[in-house]
Amino acid sequence: MQLKDMFLKLSKNEAYEYLARETEKIYVLMEDWNISFAQSCRFVARRTPSDIFADFLDRFAHAVDSGEKVEDFLMTEQKVVMNDFNTMYKEALKAIDNIKDIYVSMVMSLIFIVSFAILLPVIMGMDSTLLMAGTMFLFLGTETMIVYYAKITVPKDRLWHSLDIETRSDRAIRTAFPVSIMLCMVVAVIVLVYGQLPVT
Repeated sequence: MQLKDMFLKLSKNEAYEYLARETEKIYVLMEDWNISFAQSCRFVARRTPSDIFADFLDRFAHAVDSGEKVEDFLMTEQKVVMNDFNTMYKEALKAIDNIKDIYVSMVMSLIFIVSFAILLPVIMGMDSTLLMAGTMFLFLGTETMIVYYAKITVPKDRLWHSLDIETRSDRAIRTAFPVSIMLCMVVAVIVLVYGQLPVT
């Protein structure tokens, strides 16, 4: 397959989004303006907002100019990219372990705070509603901070596929979602009617 045809196929793949738009620019430069592949890559590399993609295009142009086979170059780049991703995800997993340890420590501390909030009204005659509301907001604040920290730490990759294929997991989620909504409504009605969940 020629480079021009390869970049045409890349530009037509909507799943690549930004990459498809940038590769389309390279294809247009080669097809409509009769500019060589290496010059087209360098032209787009100087104007793309992605530093990583710009470096890749510069290396690609240099490899083509030096006579290196496209297959060899792409295989080498694939190994480099996979090594980078491997390193990044190992660091992310270590960060997740740290988040887990922090979360467990904070939950244990909050359990002690809740215990004091339960005992203080009995010992000192304080308002138990105010104390429990404060501990509830403390729990919510802690959970929010943990989620935010995890969100800025974990790599922002799409966890679910974007294909038009309905998998077994998709069907299970589609079936379980209305069931969970109905169960939540039933529990809400019980709480509103009885004031609290019946304990047996």
